[in-house]
Amino acid sequence: MTKALLRTEIVRDTQRFAALSKDWDALADHLGTPLACHAWYIAALAALQQHKFELSVVLIWNDQLLVAAGPLMLDKMRSPARLIPIDSFAGEPFLLLYRDSEALAALAHACAGLNRPILLRRLQSSESDLELLSATLRSKALVYCKPRHVSAVAPLPIDFETFEAAMSSSRRTSIRGKRRAAVRELGEVQIEFVMPDPGSVDLHMARFKSVEGSGWKQRSGTALSTDPRMDSFISQLANVFARKEQLIIAYLTIGGRDAACRLILCQQSSWFELKTGFDEQFGRFAPGIVLMHETLREACRTSITKFEYLGVHEGWQDNWPRELTEDFRVATYPFRPAGALALAADGLQALSSLSRR
Repeated sequence: MTKALLRTEIVRDTQRFAALSKDWDALADHLGTPLACHAWYIAALAALQQHKFELSVVLIWNDQLLVAAGPLMLDKMRSPARLIPIDSFAGEPFLLLYRDSEALAALAHACAGLNRPILLRRLQSSESDLELLSATLRSKALVYCKPRHVSAVAPLPIDFETFEAAMSSSRRTSIRGKRRAAVRELGEVQIEFVMPDPGSVDLHMARFKSVEGSGWKQRSGTALSTDPRMDSFISQLANVFARKEQLIIAYLTIGGRDAACRLILCQQSSWFELKTGFDEQFGRFAPGIVLMHETLREACRTSITKFEYLGVHEGWQDNWPRELTEDFRVATYPFRPAGALALAADGLQALSSLSRR
């Protein structure tokens, strides 16, 4: 890369951002995840229509080649306003896009040059790139960087028998026992994997949401039916990936009734589990666990090499062999009044949290 050719562009217009699809996806392709693709952020922006924000996407170009991108927006509902990921509300790991360390350094320098507090709650990065990012940001701000969460990934072998053999015998026995009990008490257990086409995706999403919103998620307000912003986001993603034949919805029925479902996005040779749900009235048969087991079997059968659970690692995922990926909370406080105010606000929030504990 020729350093003299690098130039920075700050995108503040949604139409300009929409026009970046081809360049953006060419940059994101090597990451192999839907969380970095252009359609992911377009869906997030559409879901944010009622939110007060200013688009602040940072781009680094080498002549006509996009070499780095930071999908950020200025959240004006905070005081002081902060730069956060466009998809921050989704709670998923966040990725900065860049071709090499030089592009990352240029991206970090451009972000620091915006002179706004930055909050990246779940940044995923290698240790060396995280050090480079932090060092560059420190030229203009105080930087806080600490481990935050972990998410689980299941590397998949060629055959499911190998994968299943790596499980503990007690877990294999328990899953099989739950399925047999369901058959014995309520009737046949069936597993269905559907790749909806554009004409049927809305119908399948309605079926999915009916199961996902049938229990504790509804009561806690985390079901799609109770969260219009997430409902818009997930529904738009489902339609986009259905058009690309990269959407799978898995169902488990017991006695002909929907008991569990999983919403999966496909990217290259990986599956990404975006949403799950189960009907609590079937809870004693662990339908979500049984369906997960069969989903991993299907992934192996179709030569998928990696299954990503997304979200935050939960104990039920330990039923199967998995690896954990760490992410980091990165916050910057520019050497300006807004930075001091953000630092004070975060300090008070931390003290309040400690006192509650």
